[in-house]
Amino acid sequence: MELNPICGRTYVIDSLTQVGVYLFPDNTCLLIDSGPAAQAGAIRHIIEEAGYRAAVIINTHSHADHCGGNREFQQHHRSMVYASPLSAPFIKLPVLQPVSLFSSSPPNFLRNKYTMPPASNVDFTAESSLIINEQVFHVIDLEGHSPGHIGIRTPDDVLFAGDSLLPAEALAVFPFLYLFDAARQLETLEKLSQEQYKKLFIS
Repeated sequence: MELNPICGRTYVIDSLTQVGVYLFPDNTCLLIDSGPAAQAGAIRHIIEEAGYRAAVIINTHSHADHCGGNREFQQHHRSMVYASPLSAPFIKLPVLQPVSLFSSSPPNFLRNKYTMPPASNVDFTAESSLIINEQVFHVIDLEGHSPGHIGIRTPDDVLFAGDSLLPAEALAVFPFLYLFDAARQLETLEKLSQEQYKKLFIS
């Protein structure tokens, strides 16, 4: 894994989940998703070796491979976390994820690292546009894959779309996709086809 330049001050770390990174002039940075818990330490070291501290994390959604690293960064970098109003409860109380899948108290086989990442605080709600360190980050509603799924467009016009789109390789491995709301997912696909951006990254 390494910090790969994309456009302007926007970078990406290719972990199990692609972690978006926006570098600020004051040697802090903003992460778009924090990756899975198992890779959080390695991701943190990459950021530290580049001379930065992750002051802010914006989670595109509440699945473990996207918010599992939050606690690592909150403990070591005092990171502030943003999430959509619907994603926030799942991030703060991960047992809600298997509860939503099972519609009742979930059995042990649903209580695992894939459904229950380490719990983390959510400090702010991500809605509309966010002004962080004098830069504007646009929040795009991309619901469908999960409740409250969002995309983030950086000041360099790079859109991080989370799991709202999946690469062909993923479809080959997982031909039957999990969708929280199929109708909203179709709306999201239409929206992404019309959005204007320089580059788009999916996880």
